[in-house]
Formats: sequence, C-alpha cells, structure tokens
Amino acid sequence: MTQSVSAPKTVSARRVLAPPRRPNSTFLSSKNTRQRSNSRRSRPLGSISPPEDEQARLAAVRDHRNALLESSRVLLRAFVDMPALIDIGHDERLRDLLMDEVRVFEHLCVRANIRDDLMIGARYCLCTALDEAAMRELVARGDTSGSVAWASDTLTQRIGEDNQGGSKIYALSLRLLKDDADHWPLLEVIYRIFSLGFEGRYPHGKTFGVHERVRQRVYNAIAVHLPPVPDALSPHAQSTATARRTFHFEIPVWMSVALLSVALCALHVFCRAELDAQADDVHRQLSNIARVASGSAIAPAAASPAR
Repeated sequence: MTQSVSAPKTVSARRVLAPPRRPNSTFLSSKNTRQRSNSRRSRPLGSISPPEDEQARLAAVRDHRNALLESSRVLLRAFVDMPALIDIGHDERLRDLLMDEVRVFEHLCVRANIRDDLMIGARYCLCTALDEAAMRELVARGDTSGSVAWASDTLTQRIGEDNQGGSKIYALSLRLLKDDADHWPLLEVIYRIFSLGFEGRYPHGKTFGVHERVRQRVYNAIAVHLPPVPDALSPHAQSTATARRTFHFEIPVWMSVALLSVALCALHVFCRAELDAQADDVHRQLSNIARVASGSAIAPAAASPAR
C-alpha cells in the first residue's frame, strides 16, 4: 500500500525576529497556513537546473550529512549563476522557474523529514539572496525598469514573506548562534549564502567588516559539524613528471669559520710581506740619496787650488 505524501505546508516567517511571548527555543512562528495553489502550468527548469531524476535527488538528500544543504543545492547554484540567468531573460518567466525550484526544495524537505522551521528559514534566506542577486545585477547593468519590475514581484513576496531579508538574515544568524547545536544545518546554508556573495545591509567595504565578522562567527559555530579537511590537496593525483635527484652539499659552520680565518691570515701575511718589501725599497732609495748628497759636498773642497 502506497502512502500519500501531503503537499508541503507554507508557514509564515514574518515573526522570525519578534520576541516570543513566552520562553521557548522556536525562532519561527508555529502558525501554519494553507499553501497557495499554483495556477501556473509546469515549466521545465531550463538553464536553472539540468534534468535530474527525482528519486536520485531525494536519495542524495537523505544520504547527505546536511540534508537541508543538499536540498538547496540548485537554488544556491542559481544564486551564483544569476548574471548568466539575467542574460537569458529576467522577465516573469525567470521568477516562475525559480519558484518552481523553490517548490521542489520544499517537496524534498518534506520527503526527507527535515524540520519545518529549518525549511522555512532556509527558504526565506534563499529567496532573499536570489532577489538581491537579481536586482543588484540589473542595477549594475543600468536596467532600471527591470529592477523595478523585479522589486514589485520578488520571490519573498511570492512565498508570503516581506522584503526585509537584507537585515533579517543577519539578525536571524545571531539568534541561531545562541542555539547552534539545534540549528547548525540552517546556519551552514546561511554560511554558504554569505560566502557566495550575499551582502544585505552590510555591503563589502562600507560597514567596517560587519559582514565578515558575522560570517566568521557562523563558521566557528558550524566548524565542528563540517567534514575534516585532508592534509593532501590531491591525495589521488598522479604526476607524470620524473623527479630529478638533486645533490646539496652543505658546509658546516665551523668549517666556514676555519676557512675564513685561514683566508684572512693568508691575506695578512701577503699584505705584511708587500709592505715590508716596499719599506725596504724606500730605505734603500733614501740611503742612496744620502750617499750621493754627502759625496757632492766633499768633492768641491778638494778641487780648489792652494794660494
């Protein structure tokens, strides 16, 4: 007998940052609402995601160490590839394709028994990141009409949320850090979003490194859940280059000092010998000059005639 899988519930996250009325560990509202019926016809994902078998993707989600991260893989890739997607077209069809993948993400989370609060938080963060990437790219290209059209029909609005994600994602991260052991899968998704270029209210280079400090705190919280990094960058790599044996001859320090001392002594002896030779030559010349001078003084007196 087959079990019927109910459609994923859409839960509002508008009160994600509101203080709870009574102490609890829930950061999202527990009030569920009906999922809005999607009247749009099914469209292929096209360039957003290559065709994947649903069962194979579900199996990959269940086998992954972080099922929430694996479920959001396609949306994270769309976030990175947003400039290329904008090149193809940024009309309503692109938003429809992204929303189709959001529904696939919700379905995978339900099938993989991922907690609703983690799914809702990740969905809100992913849609916020996709909206920011699209509008930032359109503004950079000078397409004012396109950015206005996207801002009037964002993905966060389509899932029933607000457009304050640029601020709320940072506040949400700080709240999750208070109970990181229970929310580390969502924190890892947020860390990937931060690392892939999301800025929100803290653009790079304009807010004294607030973005980097929050990102580092999130990383420190999830580091214990990440797989160990291998010491070798490519443990299975095989090089075809033949290594040449090089011989290195090293002279000990004492031998270097001895050789330098011998060289200095030899230089001193050579300079002393040269100096003595030059001194002897000078003395010889001075003696010759004195002898010639004395002989010249005696010779005239002997040659003078007597009276």
